Formats: sequence, structure tokens, C-alpha cells
Amino acid sequence: MQSFSCRSCSAADFASYAELAAHYRNSHEGGFFECAFGAPCRVVFNNRGGMLQHITEGHPAEAAGDGGKGRQAGRCQHCGKLIAGDFKLRAHERIHLNLRPFVCVFPECTGYAGTQKIHAIRHVQMVHFGAKAMQALNLVDTRDPMSFIKVEEQLL
Repeated sequence: MQSFSCRSCSAADFASYAELAAHYRNSHEGGFFECAFGAPCRVVFNNRGGMLQHITEGHPAEAAGDGGKGRQAGRCQHCGKLIAGDFKLRAHERIHLNLRPFVCVFPECTGYAGTQKIHAIRHVQMVHFGAKAMQALNLVDTRDPMSFIKVEEQLL
């Protein structure tokens, strides 16, 4: 039976190429994730999961929202997920609350509303601007998708 080895760190005995690829992605790709609480901690991880586990175990008071340094992490009150940064936490919680502040106002639209601005922008580009067809023809659309998105501030 063939086994696979990692050339970057000499880890060996992966039963399949898929396992080796997953190891490489998790251990050697994707940049580095620094502890969200910054100085004096400054611990760096190869993957986001390792960083979040470190925060939960190494900074329990800060992770609970009791005054950490740097970016504040908080737990989603609906699912318990730990999220670094108040803005990201609020955006995440909008999913549970079904708050959709980014509304498409394109004339022929049937009522799309999204929880995140990037999703609404993508909707306008793909559904109304025909982005896939334009990419296939190597064309560029100069219209601003945000001009077709109304932001309901009270839902943010």
C-alpha cells in the first residue's frame, strides 16, 4: 500500500493523497493567524481553528467578553461560536435573527435581501448584471452594484 509524505515538514504515512493535501492546507497554507488579543500574547497559528482553540483555552475571560486587549472576541449568544471582533459578531448574529439589511432595489428584482453587503453585491452582479456571461465574453461592467442596494440602517 502506498503512503504519502509531506515535503515541507517530513510528516509521513498519509494513506491517501487527499489526506496529504488536507494536512498541507491545514498546516502550511492560508497565511498565519495571530492571537486576536495581540500583545503581550503574540502567538501565531497555521490555521484559524488552532487560533480559536487557543483563545478559548488561553484567554477564557477575554473570550467571554471581559475586557481583552486588542480586538475583542465574543461568543454568539445563539450558537456559542467564538468570533473575534464586534463587527463580525454582529454580522454573524444577523444570520440567527434573520435580519437582512441589504435590500436589492433593481427594478425587476423579486425582493432579494441579504445579511451581508458582499452577498447583496454578488446578487446584483450575478443575477442582474450577468457577471458570468460577461466574464465568458471577457467584458467589464462599469455599473456600481451598490447603487442598486438599499441599506436599512436600523437592522445593522
